[in-house]
Amino acid sequence: EHTLSGLPAVFFINTKYGIELLMSFFVPSSSGLAVLSMPIMAPLADFSVVGRELVVTAFQTANGLVNLFNPTFAEVM
Repeated sequence: EHTLSGLPAVFFINTKYGIELLMSFFVPSSSGLAVLSMPIMAPLADFSVVGRELVVTAFQTANGLVNLFNPTFAEVM
């Protein structure tokens, strides 16, 4: 908690975006990825004093970008 409370918001969101990019490649379901990551990331955002809307935006943009290029989605469909 103390480590995140001093973390700049820009660094937290960029780190979250990178994590979501990586996780989106391995979890092709958008709703499955949300269930996997949001229960962990939303409280971390509260500790870092970052709005939850920014966490959701980072999730959506990372997931949308990977959805355009990920080759494993054809197998899932």
